[in-house]
Amino acid sequence: MGILNELAIKHVTDKSSIFHNYCDEYEFFLNGYRDKAINLLEIGVHSGCSLRMWLDYFSHPKTTVYGVDINNVNVGITDSRCKFLCGDQTDANVYSGISDLDIVIDDGSHVCTHQRLTFEMLFAKLKSNGMYIVEDVCTSYWNCMGDDFNFLEYTKRYIDTVNYNGIYNEIDLTNEHPNFPFTNHFMVNKHDIARNSKYLDSTMSQKNMIREYDIRSIYYGNSFIIFFKK
Repeated sequence: MGILNELAIKHVTDKSSIFHNYCDEYEFFLNGYRDKAINLLEIGVHSGCSLRMWLDYFSHPKTTVYGVDINNVNVGITDSRCKFLCGDQTDANVYSGISDLDIVIDDGSHVCTHQRLTFEMLFAKLKSNGMYIVEDVCTSYWNCMGDDFNFLEYTKRYIDTVNYNGIYNEIDLTNEHPNFPFTNHFMVNKHDIARNSKYLDSTMSQKNMIREYDIRSIYYGNSFIIFFKK
């Protein structure tokens, strides 16, 4: 059992091994942030149990932990590093003035449409090498949420983004780069496998592929997803 899971049990969050069992996998990715000054934002904090866990785990005095909830709850946390914001997770005004986030955790409504809208608002607020976690994505399999949108299916569109540099480039570069040293080795019907984004973006456009965000990689856990920003 890792330190983060121990703290999750201590603070009685449903992220611990007693409930959803997220923390041991999270710690593999989060451990490198422990001694750094970071900005973390969590959506859906209820009584503040997970906020206490994050404050314990990320102990740097200049760390800021933002908690967002649609209900104006009194989390009872006196640590000055904790900032509570009340509002709907899909309302951009809630996040006004917040930027340079290192970690975002969406543990909000679990409605798939809300997960998408929130991701599309907040991913841009992440720093380079930041992490965006969406919890309880099992709701993509449920009909009882009253939402026809499937967040898990939506995330698959970003597989193209992650594999961006491996896409076969169909832009003919022979005229633009006649002396390209590897032309004969990499040419198929006079099409080059160029890695320059200038050409890859054009190829993706021709293939109706989308590269909206700078996503380096995506991790699929049991009922959660982590997006890593370039």
